[in-house]
Amino acid sequence: MAYSSAMDTKTIIQKAGGPSAVAKLFGITSQAVSQWEVIPADRCIPIEHFINGAVSRYQMRPDVFGAPAEEQVA
Repeated sequence: MAYSSAMDTKTIIQKAGGPSAVAKLFGITSQAVSQWEVIPADRCIPIEHFINGAVSRYQMRPDVFGAPAEEQVA
């Protein structure tokens, strides 16, 4: 089954500082990061925090995280 994300994986990786920065974050090689066709689900939240929410987990993997919950007004 094909996966379609709201935001391209390469764009997300670039926003995080490129494959080398993402690789360093996880202690893996930049070549491994470059091979990602989609951001692995277990990497989304750490990346979201690393880039201070510039891209949310919901944008990275809507197939896993769904749509963000609407904020409730107090």
